[in-house]
Amino acid sequence: MKNISKKILLSLSLCIALGAHAQEQNTSEANASLFSYTPTPQTQAFIRYGLNPVEQYTGNLSVSIPVYTYSDNDFQLPISVGYSSQGMLPGRQTGILGMNWFLNCGGAVSREIKGVADDHIGYDKTMGILLGDVYYNEEDVLGIIGDSLNTDNLLHYVINWRETMSDVYHFNILGHCGSFHFDGRKQLHVYNTGGNHDVDTIIPIIPSNKELCGFIIKTGNGYEYTFGSNDLNVRTNSVERNIGGKLTGLAVFTFQETALAENPIVTWNLTKITAPNGRTVTFEYKTVESSIGSSINSTTPNNPFLVTSFSNALLAEDESGVNHLRNVSIVQTTYLSKISIENGGEIEFSMSLKNCCDRPVAPSILTSIEQDHCITQKLYKLDSITVRNSSGKEVHRTEFTYKEKDNRLMLTKVHTDGVGDYTMRYYEDSPYPAISTADTDFWGFYNGKGNGYNITASTKADSNYNEYIYTDAKNPDWHYSRLGCLKRITYPTKGFSTFEYEPNRAENILLKRKHPGHTISPAPDSLPAIPPVDEDEEIAYLVDCYPYSILFYSNDETGGVRIARTNDYDAHGGYLSRRYKYNVGTVYSFPRTFMTGNSLTQIFNPRMEYPANSFDKQHIGYRSVSETFSDGSCIIYRYNDYKSHPDDYTGQVHKRSEACEDVDDGFYQPFINNMAREPNSNHQKRGKINRIEYYNSDRQLVKQTSYEYEIHDTTYTAYIVISGEYANSVKRYTGDYRLKKVHDTEYFTGIPLKTVKQFIYDTRGRNIRTITITPDNCYEYLDTEYLNDSARNLYTFPLRTSIKHGKSEDCLKLTSMTEYEYPALGAIYLPSVIKEAKLNGNEAADTAPASLSYTTLQRVAAYDTQGNPTEIVDKHGVHTAILWGYGGLYPVVQARGMTAATLESLTGISGNSPLQGSLSASQRNALYSHSGSLVDIYEHEPLVGLTKHYGSDGNFTSYEYDAYGRLVGIADSKGRRNRYSYAPATGSSDILLPTDPELKPIE
Repeated sequence: MKNISKKILLSLSLCIALGAHAQEQNTSEANASLFSYTPTPQTQAFIRYGLNPVEQYTGNLSVSIPVYTYSDNDFQLPISVGYSSQGMLPGRQTGILGMNWFLNCGGAVSREIKGVADDHIGYDKTMGILLGDVYYNEEDVLGIIGDSLNTDNLLHYVINWRETMSDVYHFNILGHCGSFHFDGRKQLHVYNTGGNHDVDTIIPIIPSNKELCGFIIKTGNGYEYTFGSNDLNVRTNSVERNIGGKLTGLAVFTFQETALAENPIVTWNLTKITAPNGRTVTFEYKTVESSIGSSINSTTPNNPFLVTSFSNALLAEDESGVNHLRNVSIVQTTYLSKISIENGGEIEFSMSLKNCCDRPVAPSILTSIEQDHCITQKLYKLDSITVRNSSGKEVHRTEFTYKEKDNRLMLTKVHTDGVGDYTMRYYEDSPYPAISTADTDFWGFYNGKGNGYNITASTKADSNYNEYIYTDAKNPDWHYSRLGCLKRITYPTKGFSTFEYEPNRAENILLKRKHPGHTISPAPDSLPAIPPVDEDEEIAYLVDCYPYSILFYSNDETGGVRIARTNDYDAHGGYLSRRYKYNVGTVYSFPRTFMTGNSLTQIFNPRMEYPANSFDKQHIGYRSVSETFSDGSCIIYRYNDYKSHPDDYTGQVHKRSEACEDVDDGFYQPFINNMAREPNSNHQKRGKINRIEYYNSDRQLVKQTSYEYEIHDTTYTAYIVISGEYANSVKRYTGDYRLKKVHDTEYFTGIPLKTVKQFIYDTRGRNIRTITITPDNCYEYLDTEYLNDSARNLYTFPLRTSIKHGKSEDCLKLTSMTEYEYPALGAIYLPSVIKEAKLNGNEAADTAPASLSYTTLQRVAAYDTQGNPTEIVDKHGVHTAILWGYGGLYPVVQARGMTAATLESLTGISGNSPLQGSLSASQRNALYSHSGSLVDIYEHEPLVGLTKHYGSDGNFTSYEYDAYGRLVGIADSKGRRNRYSYAPATGSSDILLPTDPELKPIE
């Protein structure tokens, strides 16, 4: 081991394990090998915020503007634009909708690369967890035991050169979100689903070249979602890659030559949705440039697919010894261009190039590393979204308007035909900084200090090896962090909202300190070649929650801003104000960048965003937040935080690895031995609401809701990290943290009225029983048994539901039971029979369902090829025939008192397929000539509305729409007409503001 050069050894430790190490200043090879990247603004925002309201827990303002929702029998596709920001982050380029806005549409799977990417071969042929054929169990990894553990591969714990640490994947798709990763047997574990536990199967797409090309996610309702593709052309345009490379000259970024190994996929975008009946929705993306070339600089042709991010957290020298003082991340991005719904229409996304690059215009001659930002490219912006129906008719259009200020793109208006305008204003009290500015605080937020370009944040260790940060130039200043934050949004109604901010303030921060309460005993060592750990070297330098003042002595301000107040005005003088007060903020991201040792040594974390002490995604979280309204009433939200749900080190062991025993300055060795240590993270438990309190304007408690959660199982996977001389095992918990109980207490009558709901789940995470205890101590059980159809992946549909009531759990009576039957085969996934039990109220709770008699409420006697019901029999035995048209999207005939066979015979239709349009005149006449049935006939304009309805008497009513899809006229066959007109919303957004009432503080 000692014969390996330190340069290669340390590079390997960093590349493979994100380990802590000492680096000689001119060791640039390590920088080139880092899988450290900043996600594109669109991907990062969508994965974090898309479809998930941002809670008061983070103080983060969230705004959503609805654009359009496509809906039919099989698909519902909402499109909106969302806003979310915790402050100005200069180092990131603005996205397709400008600064802090993102498109909420479709879905994506993104990953955090841990060590070697799962589908790649790393340094010295160490393989990712998906490669190779050797399996291992998690207990062996946690115990760091196994015959393959030897001094040649201790830099990362591998079995036959196969890594043990999986990447972590995050998905967000149409209401389904969560995380997953692979275990030692290449099996997937899904968790963090936020209570939506119907993601049943995730299948990785791995072709012969071993690259992870995508995933197929199957949900329990029979739908399949494909991300990425096995098809090279589709995959090329729909995935985002981290582009490996480094700065090699003034404003020159040279790419790695081996694209597959050095440019791993970091995001797989949604490419297809398949319904249980086989209908599909496809997502198309702009064609990526055929080649990115060997490098980019200020004069190479613009490439709008390369998104650049800067941070001055890492010293990076090129071959000539020039220190660029910046870490640069480049991601090859994607742009959604079209959504095609089979038989349903298309949604087009029109884009054009921005005129700005988030930095000043490049000079003709480069003279300084301050001009490295000239490598940034002009990216695309979203100009419009157009919806066309299956006939090609435009039925919806939304346009986006921007301004460019100081080379930053800002969204100023969202216009929808027939709806009106949303307009935006921002806090712009100072110019926007360049993308590579040094005017950033420890967390990367803009602080406007006027720093010189060479100012970088530093970390040092004191005599007890406790790290601390210094450099006043990196202290936060919220007045500048607020730059670019949303100040006002005006709605189509002419009402508007304004937003006020304040600095994030912290009481606590997660730090590593010598902690007598934490010890990890060394594991027995079965390999004599590995030196045992001395008893006096037991490691107790672990993460815990400490006062923020340990690092910042006289100021509790931390990075970024939080929402302080919102003011909502309608167009007629109405007004609502909400003020927010935050209590006990905990900073989860310790701003470790690089550490200065002696003149020859630097100790650094490879990327600023990499969590040093926790895996919480938010920068800061608050234990409680009060929301006070104009009338003085308020709501207090209380959350789980690190104090109530800390990380743990249960079961961890460590062994000496000798990976970094030759540090130049021995003083730092104990610090290095602990720097990269990781806890068993419980971050999934934090940020959960645990209590909500409602107070009236007199500050009287009127209602309280508390929440209890539990981990449904204690399973885990394990991996190894290297920190200095030691290999350390870590657990990664895979159990979902689920809602267990809700306690509702109301105080309106002066007497507390308490209702309790308890939720019980099966092994699939399905809610099989809900127990409700009412204020008068009566019990209600709602039980659900589910369909288990593995062939069609149908698991979320009920087979039987029952309700039981009683004065206590011992005397419950069965009061309701409903059973559902489903077709055994084919694409049908809706119940064909619904039956209700005949009960007299005296049946015991455990009455066997088979012993009961039932009334059939509804029976579907026939279906078409799309799975639409074509004949329904009600509980009275009356048949209703239905014929579907327009490709199966809309009913065109509903005939009560007729069978499907008769309907097909009268209309001359065969083959059981839906019509592509509506009925002909002769078919209508044939139906009306048949006696004994009540026939209704419909005609539609797809994606607009009903255009004509023929009643059972043969008369019709027609409906007329304007170009915006709004109803403007109704006429009947007797010549009667009604007309409708639409006037623009009245009022002015500059109305006189009502006096702001004084708000009393909450006692």
